[in-house]
Amino acid sequence: MSEDIQKPRSNIHIHIGGAIIIIIILFVLFKVNIKSFIDSPQFQGNVNYIEQKGQDFWNKYLSKSFSYLWDNLIFGNLLSNGIKQIQNTTSNLTLPTVNQSNTQN
Repeated sequence: MSEDIQKPRSNIHIHIGGAIIIIIILFVLFKVNIKSFIDSPQFQGNVNYIEQKGQDFWNKYLSKSFSYLWDNLIFGNLLSNGIKQIQNTTSNLTLPTVNQSNTQN
């Protein structure tokens, strides 16, 4: 019965780490200059293009939804209800009294 239980997917970190190490070793073996590749105008242009498209996608499709969720659900309801609940429970609490008898002889 315990054989049917799936293993957690923690091994994926090992596979990704191993793949990164293999890629770095291949770069070293083929003498690829990573710095000149990253600094090249073509690579920088590609990075800028991807960054711009990501910002456009966020602004067109995601920002309004996330803003609505944040303003109405998280900040509007959950946080304010949580603060009210904390205020209600702390207002009903009483501090214990401490008996301060003089213990000096």
